[in-house]
Amino acid sequence: MKAIYEDVIQPSPLVLFSSLPISAPFDQASLSIDSQLSSDSFIALLDDTTQQIAGSSSKPLIYYHPSYKPSSSELSGPTNLLGDQDKTWPVRSIVLHIQSPNCKNTFIRFPPFNKDRNCHPVLGIELPFLHLQIKPLDHTFMIEVGVRDQAGDRILIRASTFQVE
Repeated sequence: MKAIYEDVIQPSPLVLFSSLPISAPFDQASLSIDSQLSSDSFIALLDDTTQQIAGSSSKPLIYYHPSYKPSSSELSGPTNLLGDQDKTWPVRSIVLHIQSPNCKNTFIRFPPFNKDRNCHPVLGIELPFLHLQIKPLDHTFMIEVGVRDQAGDRILIRASTFQVE
């Protein structure tokens, strides 16, 4: 299987995802939104200081499960975020917000799944560092990053606020 960035000259740093309000920020990703908690689960780009959804009023950058139809006020007003909103930590920028009562079923995957979901494509990035800027929100959080070491062995790096080992 060919890696997505295998034949690409990889600058340092290589930006895989940026939360700048561009027309299609999730083109290179698979989005999964919890179908059992569809009204409380979404993926969006938000202005961190106002909680307003980024994008234009005709095309807000928020994604709900296809079974859930948000009202126009949900798309135009401040979002109803889970947890306490600590105003002492604003990023003062457009941020990626992934929200669900169950973090196992609402996530973003880079690269996107293949259509048959049997084959898991890889990025093929060969850079020595990974940088994430994460805001502390005082509620459940998890991130997983799959890497391959120099021997070719797969390693899953997992960080979460709810697992102790």
